[in-house]
Amino acid sequence: MKNLTILLCLVFATFASTFAQRTNPGNNTTLPTVWTHLPGNGYGKNIASDANGKPWVIAMNNSIYSFNGTIWEPYGSGFGLDIAVYGTTPYVIGLDNRIFKGTGSGFVEMPGGGAGKCITVDQRTGKVWVIGMDNGIFYHNGTTWIRYPNGLGLDIAVYNGVPYVIGMDGRIFKGTGSDFVEVPGNGYGKRIAIDSANGQLYVTGTDDGVFTLQNNIWKRMSTGYGLDLTVNKYKLRVIGMDNTIFKGE
Repeated sequence: MKNLTILLCLVFATFASTFAQRTNPGNNTTLPTVWTHLPGNGYGKNIASDANGKPWVIAMNNSIYSFNGTIWEPYGSGFGLDIAVYGTTPYVIGLDNRIFKGTGSGFVEMPGGGAGKCITVDQRTGKVWVIGMDNGIFYHNGTTWIRYPNGLGLDIAVYNGVPYVIGMDGRIFKGTGSDFVEVPGNGYGKRIAIDSANGQLYVTGTDDGVFTLQNNIWKRMSTGYGLDLTVNKYKLRVIGMDNTIFKGE
């Protein structure tokens, strides 16, 4: 893996103009949310956050950056397709779909010879999970990759050992230990995230709107839209439709 500097550009478009109004896929309940750009003029494809809510991104050139509160800082030498973070350690799906762990200056392949499409870390346990190349669901036991039974998915989030996935048909499921059951609310989504502080679920819907589950109802987070999202310690961050990076409050 080699180091490559991200090109950062000034962004003048507002969140409201970037995310044109679209049809609500589920219900008409809207939660007031103010969306603002994070400082630093960063762009990204995928986003994750550590347990304290610090965001990390896969940049437009597939290099890896973290946000220090003011600017986006490059992480060592590495490229990726998707990213998760535990503590200060990033885990990435490499460009060849192999799975790597950050060392501080670069990356080493995780043991077990796994390959995947997307990755997450359970912030409660530190366990790494992936969607495999066959869309199966796997977790790492420290030595090798173990398949979670009876499930396929397109994206994944995990809370205290329980996986939540976007199913192959876009519906949203929760693992039971031996199978999956649909999450209440009849929701559909593309990307999923969960707050380790309280287990609150968030998704980007089929219209790319941002939703959260409250009292078994999927509620829209105001008028924002995004390609990916992350949340931890009540800090919601979204990759916008133009790949710029926003916070929701």
